[in-house]
Amino acid sequence: MRLTRLTSIAVITLVIVIIAAIMIVGFLYRPVWPGSKPVQGAVPKVSAPKQLTDQQRQEQVACYQNQVQINGAVLAYRASTGKYPPTGVIDASSPLVKEHFLTQPPREPVTGQYYQLNPPNSKGDYLTSCPANNPDHKLPQ
Repeated sequence: MRLTRLTSIAVITLVIVIIAAIMIVGFLYRPVWPGSKPVQGAVPKVSAPKQLTDQQRQEQVACYQNQVQINGAVLAYRASTGKYPPTGVIDASSPLVKEHFLTQPPREPVTGQYYQLNPPNSKGDYLTSCPANNPDHKLPQ
């Protein structure tokens, strides 16, 4: 029986792929012999991302939008007055609301609490945080 050129190439390719797969699986799942040290990180640990319900996702997006709106108002206040607004609760008595950088003080969508303007971080940025301290509502840095 004589193989055609195309069949020969296909058979050789299949053999190479099978050998490579065996070598990869053997490397990742090799036994640890007594007296030897296991290779750390040979098999990466993968965790599934946290799944949020539609309601939780809507609350998260609303909280993000509120924080971005406040941070934008802080930058506009700084550009207009040359200084940052005082830190603390952003309610109706806040200069951001009194001087119309915000039309009304935003509230956290789950608890209804007012947001807080935090002292500057190491970069000198004044940022807000979720008053409910919900880790899913933290703005990405």
